[in-house]
Amino acid sequence: MRCLAVAEHMGKNAPITVGVVHEHHIVRAGVRDLLHAEDTARLVLDVPNVEELEAALPSKAPVQVLVLQLMLPVRRTLDAIDVLRRLHANWAIVVIGELTDAIVHHVVCAQVRGVLPACVEPGELRQAVRAVAAGGMHANAWLSNQFSPKRGSAAAQAREGMKLTDREYDVLRLMAHKAGYTYAVIGEKLDITKRTVETHRDALYAKFDVNSKVGLLHEARERRYIE
Repeated sequence: MRCLAVAEHMGKNAPITVGVVHEHHIVRAGVRDLLHAEDTARLVLDVPNVEELEAALPSKAPVQVLVLQLMLPVRRTLDAIDVLRRLHANWAIVVIGELTDAIVHHVVCAQVRGVLPACVEPGELRQAVRAVAAGGMHANAWLSNQFSPKRGSAAAQAREGMKLTDREYDVLRLMAHKAGYTYAVIGEKLDITKRTVETHRDALYAKFDVNSKVGLLHEARERRYIE
């Protein structure tokens, strides 16, 4: 396992509240048992699909982490994530399913906090929940290999050529969103000020050697940082 970002230790707080959306009951039951085994997290939401999610939301235990089944075609998952982001911006989302490098690239761009294969080990799932609940990101060695430069993918080559900070990448992704977010809205989504967003924007301008949002998004797409 490799954490893409190191989260601060959460301390001995209340158990992390977790929701799971998966079509198979046995998977949902398995997630519950795994989380309860260490008393550090508990399942408070258990539904087979996103359509039933809102009606099943608990009233007294808000969800902190949502484990979401990868749905194919991947656009279904991306659309679901987009809706969840608008309704529950504070949820940390972990996607789990049969992965390919293209799928990983798409869901990471959608700002999920964790990506795990369907064959994930029990201990790693618990570890992922703790990491994303603390504000970090989690991915196992399989995912890391997908973005290794030796794979030769366009996305890997772009990342090898120029490094962006996690926050710069967050700002870039939201600047490119089809909703046309203002800098103030981007700041709200990332829990930073509008001025801080503009500072990250200026840093992106410098790195991509452009002087406008249009130029930035064009260059970022050409270099495969965003779709």
